Amino acid sequence: MATSSGVRVTSQDRSSVRRKQIATAAIATISRYGLAGVTHRLVAKEANVSLAATTYYYRTKADIIADASSELLDGYVAGLEAFAERIENRPQVPLRDLAIELAVNAAGGRHMEAIAWFEIMLGAARQEELRELTIPSLASMGIAWARICRAAGLPDNEETIRSAMDIVIGLTLAVTALGVDENKVATVLRGEAAMGEQWASAGDAGDAPSPAGNAPTARAQQTRDRIVTAAIDLLIAEGPASVTLRSVAEKAGLAAAAPTYHFPRLELLLAAAHDQMFATSKARYGQNSSKIDFASLDAERLIDLTNTILIRETTEHGAANVASYTLWMEAARRPELRHAIWSFIDDQCRAWDRLLDRMGHEHDPLDSLVLNSLFIGKVIRLLGTGTATADLARARSELAPEIRATLAREHWMTLR
Repeated sequence: MATSSGVRVTSQDRSSVRRKQIATAAIATISRYGLAGVTHRLVAKEANVSLAATTYYYRTKADIIADASSELLDGYVAGLEAFAERIENRPQVPLRDLAIELAVNAAGGRHMEAIAWFEIMLGAARQEELRELTIPSLASMGIAWARICRAAGLPDNEETIRSAMDIVIGLTLAVTALGVDENKVATVLRGEAAMGEQWASAGDAGDAPSPAGNAPTARAQQTRDRIVTAAIDLLIAEGPASVTLRSVAEKAGLAAAAPTYHFPRLELLLAAAHDQMFATSKARYGQNSSKIDFASLDAERLIDLTNTILIRETTEHGAANVASYTLWMEAARRPELRHAIWSFIDDQCRAWDRLLDRMGHEHDPLDSLVLNSLFIGKVIRLLGTGTATADLARARSELAPEIRATLAREHWMTLR
């Protein structure tokens, strides 16, 4: 077969085009429905091909997800390499500024791909077979990041590369969950406006969702707590797709109508579940904070403290964190959940601000956001690659450079 230009198109070429078409459709399907919602039928519909076409090229759902992951990786690596070329002739660029510019780029038109990527990363925390995708994917991204670091005049060691990747992961996760548009991302990350002014109202997140009606009686509150606990148990065990008002009623041992009475919409229940998980994690953080001797707290002790919390959150409480962050992806699809996510981000950044203040650090307004993003990004990466012992052992050395630089104020000429 020949095209109108006379170039012969082989069956292999047509096959490659068709597979790419289906893989692109799979990314859109993952973004829209989550990993649990991916089926041959939905992908075929998104790709505008027959069901027979998807089953011909992909025997299983796992095969579809693998090709979608490969397509995502190709896009990200190409973007990183193009970024490296753009900065090669610039003066030395601080690590934070590199991460900020890439996070701004990610907010501009790659929202769908970001959701799909995070879905696969969080899925890998539950499913070992998905780690066969995430581990080499992150390794390939690390190679591209090494080129960026060399182009920016920065060390291309593992600590620098992983810190940069984690900051971008954390920042991208936040703006994706909140549905913040590119302009609002840029004005905050480039130091032109406060985060609260730009991000709190993103996606109608300014008003906290709350169940209708008067304050519950003690008995009603007990029932409500049972419902929220059942929802959290399902989220931890199986993910958001398993949480319906009916499944929660069954899990809680209640009548089918009970959850609907307390939570007229599923989004209200999911937001309440996230709030409860956040309150629980905040209590854990508080236990560590109560033991801090602020008079002797310096950069190295802060690194030790942060690393201790990181290890605990990715091991002992890893499943709960996976459940919580999967709700961030639900928020990317359901604006009603964004208030809960914003409350978490705002609270944690304020906690970093208070900590830095108590250390007597006159800090940049972005310090708390970047340090919080570094922590969250590292949690996501460690969970998505199976919290291998070697990765956990390197965590402190990867946290250290950014925390030291923040306290020493070694960065911050923000990119314009």
